[in-house]
Amino acid sequence: MKLYIGADWSGKDIMCSIRQNGKEVKSMRVKRSVSAVMAFVEKLTHHCGEGPRYVLVESGDRGWLSILYAVGFVVYMVDARKAKNFGASLCSSKAKDDLRDARVLAQMLEERIASMERWVPLSDEYAALDTLVRQQSNLRKRKSEAAITLRQTLRDEFPALESVIKDMDAAWISTLLREVPTAHHAQGLSPAQRESIVGRLGLRGARKAAVLQALQEPWYSMGERQARAKAMMVEMQVANLEQAKTDSDTLDKEIEALMRPMQEAEILRSIAGVGTKISAPIIVYGLLALKENPDRDALSILMGASPVCVFSGTNSKGPKGNVQMRYSVRSEAKCFTYLLGQSLRQHNEEAREMAQRYAAQGKGTAHINRCIARRFYRKIMALLAKGEMYDPNYYKQRRTGEKPSDSGESVKIPILSA
Repeated sequence: MKLYIGADWSGKDIMCSIRQNGKEVKSMRVKRSVSAVMAFVEKLTHHCGEGPRYVLVESGDRGWLSILYAVGFVVYMVDARKAKNFGASLCSSKAKDDLRDARVLAQMLEERIASMERWVPLSDEYAALDTLVRQQSNLRKRKSEAAITLRQTLRDEFPALESVIKDMDAAWISTLLREVPTAHHAQGLSPAQRESIVGRLGLRGARKAAVLQALQEPWYSMGERQARAKAMMVEMQVANLEQAKTDSDTLDKEIEALMRPMQEAEILRSIAGVGTKISAPIIVYGLLALKENPDRDALSILMGASPVCVFSGTNSKGPKGNVQMRYSVRSEAKCFTYLLGQSLRQHNEEAREMAQRYAAQGKGTAHINRCIARRFYRKIMALLAKGEMYDPNYYKQRRTGEKPSDSGESVKIPILSA
């Protein structure tokens, strides 16, 4: 007999509601371990007999999905918002607890299983890429937070130098702050010492003169212990920023090596303006979630480049409403969509011409970047479907009415045929 199980997960366990033939037959709480889930399977067999076991889990915890799949469940995953809306359609009560949520998931699975997509684990190489890209996203946030913290400290303790710094990633900043952590320490330097320190930074011209001037700015005096404490604070913040940079560079090299044999990565990198740092998130946040979808806008929707129209009522000009971006898209995907548009504008001739047309229409920078990204996401879908590389002359031939040349034999892309 078929069993439909709703699993509401938490950090330590899951609450399961088991349905069979349209009604709940059992509910139980299961600990977070493979052995506990295997014991749960034995209990199901004892109480309900043999048969396929379908389980529905809310998105957000990949560990539970892997455990349930490993012990033989047919796993389905649903967005938390969709599960909430289904629960609201069953009952107007807003009461919430683990068992109630599990029952909602179980009933949703039983009633809508035909329209749901099964969850299967990624292959080894894509699972590794997924892990590295998500860790890179965490490192990027950590590096940004470290840079913001250090800049705020310099604004308080070394404002003259902080006003000179444009990019906290510059190597000379860490070198300088290790020798001169605050404005107080700069006061004890002789002109020759200042020249020697700045000379070792490799700066030239106006930037070198601005840093020298910052080191000469007067500052209030402080006690020796206070000066030592502030120097330690700056040194620790510099070390945190440097460690984040080192870890990020290490991950970049690992991601690049992992993507080198991937055919879809090669196609993405054939587009001028799309490098490894942008193509890797497109694969993880877009293509891995996309799988087989013939819609040309499917990728741009997943990456947050396609807006939605919200209308209510009509007026003399037609439907009333506005266009807004999808709030359900991952913030990392939207961030890389913006970076994709920005990079294409700088390095891709076709994108530059698009940007000029959009700018003439009065669109802002962010809007232009999203429009360009959306157009190129459509191109990426077409290139991957055909297994072809990007041809920079193709759009010129289409624009002038020439017949585009054949790019040769197509290649089957594994990520779209898995």
